[in-house]
Amino acid sequence: MAAAENPSQAAASVSEPYLAASLILVDHHMASEPKLLLGRRHDNHVFLPGKFVFPGGRSEPEDAHMMAKGTLTPETEHRLRQPAKGGAIASPSALALTAIRELFEETGMLLGDRNGSPVLAPHASWAPFAAAGIIPNLAKLHYVARALTPPRMPRRFDTHFFAADAREIAQTIEGHIHDGAELVELRWATVAEIAELNVLPVTHAIAAELAKRLAAGLGHDLPVPYFHMQDDCWIRDEF
Repeated sequence: MAAAENPSQAAASVSEPYLAASLILVDHHMASEPKLLLGRRHDNHVFLPGKFVFPGGRSEPEDAHMMAKGTLTPETEHRLRQPAKGGAIASPSALALTAIRELFEETGMLLGDRNGSPVLAPHASWAPFAAAGIIPNLAKLHYVARALTPPRMPRRFDTHFFAADAREIAQTIEGHIHDGAELVELRWATVAEIAELNVLPVTHAIAAELAKRLAAGLGHDLPVPYFHMQDDCWIRDEF
């Protein structure tokens, strides 16, 4: 995600949300209750300044051309093609790759497997994966939620949320979290702890939904909640 936008971009985003993806890492190791990874956005951001969010951002054309290992399940493929209130997408795998790329860009964490043969990058944004010899693995992802930013926001996103076990991080490159970065702090938190952070209501709602899914075994066949706003109230649908 970019840190700022000009007025014409902001006006355009009101009528047509950007397609986006987010990746929620789950840590089962240090506590009886799973902890989720959030990052605090810079106070100077146009969109959600100072808020804790799950790492994610806008889908880019090059994501459709990145090589990957594994596949999404048929259930996930089907759900990712549902238009709901936002726009349908052309490639579910490209959106899953967006989530993996955005996680790296915002946290320095590379999710995937070390590859025995060269990893080819279609764009500079994917070059760190190629340099590290790490190939994204789509089979490690679970599709867990979708949310549409309300019309009144300065920037709008039709965001698809994926979850993955934190143990699937193959390597972390330091230096991505600092005072001048998009995320200035990372925090591992339980659902109860997330409620005490500076988050949007929908962020806490997605965290609570994920906790329920984890307790139910995180099956790919579980319905996916979809959050959108109507008459200034958040509505939960599912598909």
